[in-house]
Amino acid sequence: MRFEMGDYGRDLAGEWWARAPGVKAAGVLSDHQVTEHEDGTVTVEPSILSHDGKYHGYLRGGEWTDA
Repeated sequence: MRFEMGDYGRDLAGEWWARAPGVKAAGVLSDHQVTEHEDGTVTVEPSILSHDGKYHGYLRGGEWTDA
């Protein structure tokens, strides 16, 4: 799967992935709770910290916000 910045989605195995703003690669959200809303957006808990430490924030209702 290829993700642009800010994208999120499931792979064929049903695992959720996201690519935070300003981050070079997507990361798996296996340590997070992902709630899918009726409109197709998601909310992820707890906050998301990229592996490189360059992004820390929230994905709520499909909208990214910095922590």
